[in-house]
Amino acid sequence: MTSKKKALKKEEAIPSWISESHSFFGHVIQETIDSLSVDNLLSRSEKKSLPSLESLWRKNYNLEKRKPDSNPVPLPIPEPKKRRTTTHKKPKSLLKSHQQLDDACVILEELQDDEIVVNQICVPPLKPHWRCRRINIEVPAFVVKKNLIEQLLTWDLLCEIMEQQIDVATDALQKCVDKMLKSLQS
Repeated sequence: MTSKKKALKKEEAIPSWISESHSFFGHVIQETIDSLSVDNLLSRSEKKSLPSLESLWRKNYNLEKRKPDSNPVPLPIPEPKKRRTTTHKKPKSLLKSHQQLDDACVILEELQDDEIVVNQICVPPLKPHWRCRRINIEVPAFVVKKNLIEQLLTWDLLCEIMEQQIDVATDALQKCVDKMLKSLQS
């Protein structure tokens, strides 16, 4: 290769912003001197001393030290971050029971009022120390249709249910519902 071709390849390799940034500091000096020579604020003797000021400034300004390093090598690509799981994996037995419940879902309007259905009540963590609970209770279809269980859910009952084991909590809620049903029948 000839020296001209090498020079062309080097120019192509260096992006344009690098050459512009290299010449920036020289342009600052030149523009400052030009603006001073145009203004009428300087006297004749001051204007005559501008070239010596410029040469002194260039000498003490250290243009070569202020030029940025040209680094045409691209930055390395960072390694991809590992995905972090945000939730705990559910046990397979729990997933199977939820699947069985989903399969057993029916349309309420098609049921007779006296048919017994399993109603799943989900209690969200309303207090910081509570965890989400799903409680299955057996009730007649009319209780679910008329949303009568909502009347039973008071803070006292919720506190009692949420602080117990799931089996004990299910039994306690089932007893409350049965008590309500007896009061409705009489």
